[in-house]
Amino acid sequence: MITRTYSVLGMACTHCEETVSHGIARIEGVESISIDIPSDAVTISSRAEIAEAEIRRAVEQAEYEFNGPSERLR
Repeated sequence: MITRTYSVLGMACTHCEETVSHGIARIEGVESISIDIPSDAVTISSRAEIAEAEIRRAVEQAEYEFNGPSERLR
């Protein structure tokens, strides 16, 4: 299992959390998603490595700002 944490800006409520989760869940190989709104952290566990571009695309299609990997939250 591979786990990566990313920073996603603009999430403020459970609706935001659900919207981002739904978009990311569509990516092939995603096993679980955990979101911590106060720290803007989205942690994704997957069976194989997922290209950052795929995650960025899913987040931006959900109309949130993908801010890249979150080194301090890994």
